[in-house]
Amino acid sequence: MKKILPLLFMVISIACGAGKDSRPQTPLRIDAPLLSEFSTNNSDLTRALDQIITYLDSKNAPTDSLYLTDYQTDSIPWAFRIDHYRAFVEQDKFDREMAKEDSLRQLPSGGRGEIVYVPKSGNQSGHDRWITYNPKTSEINDYLDQ
Repeated sequence: MKKILPLLFMVISIACGAGKDSRPQTPLRIDAPLLSEFSTNNSDLTRALDQIITYLDSKNAPTDSLYLTDYQTDSIPWAFRIDHYRAFVEQDKFDREMAKEDSLRQLPSGGRGEIVYVPKSGNQSGHDRWITYNPKTSEINDYLDQ
């Protein structure tokens, strides 16, 4: 009997769909390239990114999940915006909550207070940052988001 109970429990939980997530998973859309996969014909920019990746590797940053979301090279020092995958996950959550809030605002309120979503703030992953690079001196300055 003792051997049958765990087996029976397992069969019942599988039959009832325990452990399944009934929500459909939508793929996360990331328009920025991975930092390690960014390619350009500009050799100075490529050298700068190689030095930044080497710097981030020395800091044990997960370069396989860091994305180059923005950069500017029209003035010195050059600036690079680097975000972790987690930043895109949080932004996606925020966008879905805002869509839900907008749809709830269209319903008659019935005298209740307004529903407001307050997103998490700060550097969720600990890896979101701005990096400045001086192409003349190869100096790198790292500014983590707070």
